Amino acid sequence: MLPEYGTVENAKQSGQVLLIHPIRVLLTSSRDSSSRIRSFLNELSYIIPDSFKINRGRQSLDDIFKRSRLYGASYIVIVSSSKGNPGRFLVYNTYTSIREFDIKIQGITLLKEIGGRESKIVSKKIRVGCIGELSNTLVKNLFMNLGYTGVENCESYVNGRYIEKINDKNIYEVKFLDAHNNIIGPTIRFLVDEGSNKY
Repeated sequence: MLPEYGTVENAKQSGQVLLIHPIRVLLTSSRDSSSRIRSFLNELSYIIPDSFKINRGRQSLDDIFKRSRLYGASYIVIVSSSKGNPGRFLVYNTYTSIREFDIKIQGITLLKEIGGRESKIVSKKIRVGCIGELSNTLVKNLFMNLGYTGVENCESYVNGRYIEKINDKNIYEVKFLDAHNNIIGPTIRFLVDEGSNKY
């Protein structure tokens, strides 16, 4: 586990073991998140390459940015809350502080809720993620930014499809699959415009 606001020198002096590995994405929630959102973030931390989850607690957004820069992360993902469920998927660029994505989450299904033969609990973090079938440009760009950029030795493929329409918006369902088509992560339903970058 990474130390809280520590340095290599401080870790040596205190006898802490400092794990050196790249962190590209810092995952967290809005303040006082529900257990369902925490479970969602736990599952995301396994299938987003080079990601690390932290508990938000009472930390401000500025605190999160400082911590992200300390870890060398390029992006911060914040899952906001809506009546105890994931409400929005917010992605910030750590260095510019610009919010690059803000996508409404229409619903999720946790991997532990799927069960059966079609799902598979991953025992270690995904290192190489690849884009599978993603016809929505916004969602495709989202996961490319979050590290789904591999072309070989893929341990996870992100795939999506339009499943329903609400007013002028579409529900786009995203699943994470291994090479044998087992579901290995949460299913996420985003509310998006068809074939565009709008949300």
